[in-house]
Amino acid sequence: QRSTRDSFPATARGMSFVDLADLRALPFELARSFKLSNVVAKGYPLWTLKGDTGAFFALFFDNLATQLSLAGIAVDVLGFEAKFVWSHFMGGVGLSIFVGNLYYCLQASKVAVQTGKMDTCAQPYGINTPGALAKTYGILGVVLAQEKAKGTDMPVAMETAWSVACCANFLGGLFEFLGAFVAPLITRSCPQGAFLAPVGGIGMTWLGL
Repeated sequence: QRSTRDSFPATARGMSFVDLADLRALPFELARSFKLSNVVAKGYPLWTLKGDTGAFFALFFDNLATQLSLAGIAVDVLGFEAKFVWSHFMGGVGLSIFVGNLYYCLQASKVAVQTGKMDTCAQPYGINTPGALAKTYGILGVVLAQEKAKGTDMPVAMETAWSVACCANFLGGLFEFLGAFVAPLITRSCPQGAFLAPVGGIGMTWLGL
């Protein structure tokens, strides 16, 4: 955790709200993640047999269990057709998890180069299980039930529910993106324990158990 905190630029730790110079530099900072000297960081291990292997399988089976559980709920509880779930849901999930973890890996390598700390770890990325359950029941289930109550054909009803859920995901991502602009204020103002407690709780509940 010390490595993560120290990796924040001094301007981000000391600013009162939002540093415009940081915002202007953000696109270039994102692009630097793909710089070859950062991707292949000297001294930064590509894969550590014990740590990375354990983390890979923990994350893989956590996401797999979540996907299968949500697919089962969509089919057996909400009434979606299995073929629709596999064709419309799983492709996007697989692509987003692959791209997200790949980019976090590049970010970790970049931070290792900038700070010289070769034990920097990438943040794991995957399906937010509580949020996914809320969207499954609160959006997919509700919209599908409303469409069926109107007498809408099942294929159209499923398509509508899926489209609304996609829109909700987009709006949620946009909200998180906008939240990133006030993140420096939050990291400067809140005690570190406030960040570690929910992370630890999620880790013990969804990964440990």
